[in-house]
Amino acid sequence: MVLQDIATDLASIIQNMLTVVAFLIGTCSFILGLTIQNASKMSLETYRYLRMLILAMVIPSIVTISYGVILVGSGLKLSDLTYLLLLFVLYVPAGVIILLLSKTHSMLSK
Repeated sequence: MVLQDIATDLASIIQNMLTVVAFLIGTCSFILGLTIQNASKMSLETYRYLRMLILAMVIPSIVTISYGVILVGSGLKLSDLTYLLLLFVLYVPAGVIILLLSKTHSMLSK
């Protein structure tokens, strides 16, 4: 009974973490798209603020993803394998956002 409650709690924690990460990554993608679209009209100071805003959302999402991987990986069961795969897949958009942010930074710095 107690183990079943722990498994249910773990599943709900992971689902809540995935919701938070999806919100942060989605918001970052939207702001990054606006930044890239308006890069030629934007002042350098505005770009710095937007870059700081994007990093303020991407870094906590990467930390949350890593925490989820550790949480699921520490008590890995076959039923939790889908959560682990989904958490690893979420590293991809976070990495792409950081890559595009650095490319945009190098373009605007010239």
